[in-house]
Amino acid sequence: MYRILSLLFLLGSFSFSVLSQSASDMLIMMPDDLIPQLTVNNRKDMVDFAKLGRADNVQNRFGGNSRITSLSENFLEVALSEQSSMQLKILPYRDTIIVGVIHTVCAPVRDSRIAFYTTDWEDIQTAELWQIPDAEDFAATKKTKDFRDAISLLDLWLAEYSFNKEDNDITVRQTVGEYLPEEIASKVTPYLSDTPLRYEWTGKRFKKAKQ
Repeated sequence: MYRILSLLFLLGSFSFSVLSQSASDMLIMMPDDLIPQLTVNNRKDMVDFAKLGRADNVQNRFGGNSRITSLSENFLEVALSEQSSMQLKILPYRDTIIVGVIHTVCAPVRDSRIAFYTTDWEDIQTAELWQIPDAEDFAATKKTKDFRDAISLLDLWLAEYSFNKEDNDITVRQTVGEYLPEEIASKVTPYLSDTPLRYEWTGKRFKKAKQ
C-alpha cells in the first residue's frame, strides 16, 4: 500500500512539474541545434532582463545582438538578429503540454517555419497537429483553370506565421506577392487573398477558423 501511494505521489509530482513549465523555462532548456545563435547563458540573461522589464540586448554566438521582445507565462518572442526572430508557445495537449516554435526570417520578405516538440524536446510531426496552408487556402476566386494557371507560375510559397499572445491560435499571412517580379505578380496576386487566416487550437490540433 505504501509503495502504491509513493508511486502515485511521484507520478503526480512529475505531471505537475511538466504542466508548470513556462515559456522561459523551455527557452533555457532548448537544445543548441534548435537555436544555434544563443548559448544557455545568453538565454538566461535574456530571460532575466525581460522579467525586469529591460530591453537589453545580449551578444549572440555570431557577434550580433539578440533580445526577448515579448514574454508571458506561455509565450515569448525573441529577436535573434535584425533579419530573424523566433516565437515559442506552450500549448495544452490532452493531459500534458507541448511546445510550438516558429522561426521567421526576413530576407527581405518574411517567411516562417513551424515545429512542435514534447517538453523533452522530442520532435512531433507537424502534420499530426496542423495542415499548413498553401496557395489554395488563400484563393481569392473560385479555383478555376485561370486560378490554377496563375498559381503554377509560383516557384515557391512564402508565408508568415504568428502565435497569438492572448490565446493559442495561429495567424498566417501570405507574403508571396512581395517577392514576385512585377510581371508575374500582376498575373498571380489578383487570385490570392491578402486577408490573414486564423487557426484555432482545439487541444489536439489546429483547425481553420471561419472567416
